[in-house]
Amino acid sequence: MKFDITICGHTYFDIIYLLKSFPKERDDIRNPVVKKQFGGIFNTIRGLRKINKK
Repeated sequence: MKFDITICGHTYFDIIYLLKSFPKERDDIRNPVVKKQFGGIFNTIRGLRKINKK
């Protein structure tokens, strides 16, 4: 398993939901494919926010 970003020993990854088609109105059944991707802009922002809070 590769970890692209590590901030102070914590590894962050993005959870991406891939939809096969655009959901119809008033339809709650989307059946997304969940993909965890290491590294990315959201990881960096999340990691820096956590460090700044400490």
